[in-house]
Amino acid sequence: EYVRNSQATTHQRLLDSIEQSLERAEAVAQERGSVVFILYVSAHGRLGADGRAYVMPSDADKDAPQTWLDQQQVLSKAAAFLARSRSDGRSRKAVLVFDICRVPQGELPEKLTVGVPRAIPNAFVVESTSPGSYAWHWTMESETHEELNVVSESRFGFPFPPPKTQAGVIDKRFAANMSVAPLASTCAISDFFTAQAKAGVATQPAVVAPMNVSDWLLASAKLMPSFTRDIAEVRATHAHQEMQLFAPSTLPTIPLLEVGAR
Repeated sequence: EYVRNSQATTHQRLLDSIEQSLERAEAVAQERGSVVFILYVSAHGRLGADGRAYVMPSDADKDAPQTWLDQQQVLSKAAAFLARSRSDGRSRKAVLVFDICRVPQGELPEKLTVGVPRAIPNAFVVESTSPGSYAWHWTMESETHEELNVVSESRFGFPFPPPKTQAGVIDKRFAANMSVAPLASTCAISDFFTAQAKAGVATQPAVVAPMNVSDWLLASAKLMPSFTRDIAEVRATHAHQEMQLFAPSTLPTIPLLEVGAR
C-alpha cells in the first residue's frame, strides 16, 4: 500500500496504514499458509536523546520529541504479527526498511538503542544509515535535443482521430531526486538479473534462479557508497552513509523473486 496521497502522512495515518497492511498480510498467511510482509518507510528521521531512532511524520514538531514516532513502536507491531507463526504453524516473515535520517537532536547519545531489531524473529530489519548520519539523496538529470521528422502517419479513432504528431525541434529536460537506498536496491536486482541472464545464455537455453532477500540487501549495502560518493555535498563534507542490516542468525533465506533467463 502506498500511504502518501493527497492527504498528509500524519502520525496516526502512518500507524493505521501499517495496521491495515498487517491485516491483509495475515489474511494471505491464513489463505496460503505463508507470507512475506515488506514495509518500507521513507521519511525525515531523528535520533532521540534516549538513543532511539524516530520517524518524523508530517504533524511532528522537531522541538517536541513526544510528537515523534518511535521506530520501535513500528517494530513491535511487526514482531507481534510474526510471533503468531509459532502458534498456528503458518510461516510469516518480514523485511522492514527504515529509509530515514538518524541525525541527533544535539550531541550524539552515548547509549544507542540497537538491540531491538536483532531480537525480532523471522525478520530482516534495514536501516538506511548508521546512527548520527544523514540519509542522502541522489539527483539525476538528463536533456534531450532532437528534431522529429514524420515520414508517414496513420490516425484512427472514434469519434475523432487523435491529433497529428507534432514535428520539429524537441527540447526536454528531466530531473529526478531520490533516496540512495532504493536506488542501490534497484541496481542490485538489475545486476542480479543481468548476471543470471548471462549465465543462462552461456550454459543452457533456460535457467531459473531464486534471488534471496539476503542477496538483495547485502548487494544493496555494497552499492550504496558508490552512489553517495557521487553527491557533491558528500565529497565536500567527507560524510558517509552505511546501510545497517539486522537479522537473527537462525532466519532462513527468504526467496524474493525468481529470474528466468531465456
